[in-house]
Amino acid sequence: TIKELGHGVNYARPDVRDWMFANIEEVSRKFDIDGVELSFIRHGYCFPPSTAGGQHALMTGFMRRVRKMLDEIGQKRDRHLLLGARVPTTLAECARLGQDVPTWIQQGLIDYVAPSDYHSTDFNVQYEEFARLTRKSDCHLYPAIQADVPGNHAIMTLDNYRASLKNFYGAGADGFSTHNYDVYMWGQ
Repeated sequence: TIKELGHGVNYARPDVRDWMFANIEEVSRKFDIDGVELSFIRHGYCFPPSTAGGQHALMTGFMRRVRKMLDEIGQKRDRHLLLGARVPTTLAECARLGQDVPTWIQQGLIDYVAPSDYHSTDFNVQYEEFARLTRKSDCHLYPAIQADVPGNHAIMTLDNYRASLKNFYGAGADGFSTHNYDVYMWGQ
């Protein structure tokens, strides 16, 4: 547990990184998966908030380790296994949380990046900073669309979805992903 928050897992600890890796590896070896998506959204902190911004090397090392393992398994299965990362909607926020997304993209550690809010779709997020990175790589950009309207838990309308997707594609997205698509929670 991250003491400053009272929840979460602290990737600064080698035993936590080993435990997380072991879980990912077990699923990857045991099942015929297409890949793995690591979500850094649900509980965004993987490090204590006071030190998260200085932990890029640790998290990048973890991502590199997962990529290598997926490549080894994929080679035995004669196909590429995907590694995706669901991250906050700005590179500045990613960096503040210890996620060096530009390095992950530039070094080919991830196959796609899915910038996401926690529980709603912000119609005005600027995804161009991600697109500038992904366009120079084989990494794809899939911003997340969610069912909730920011701030009021209302369900998005078709016009809301169209506006969001127009923003995504206008910014250079290759597609979109879904996240927290659990409208049943709000009784609607």
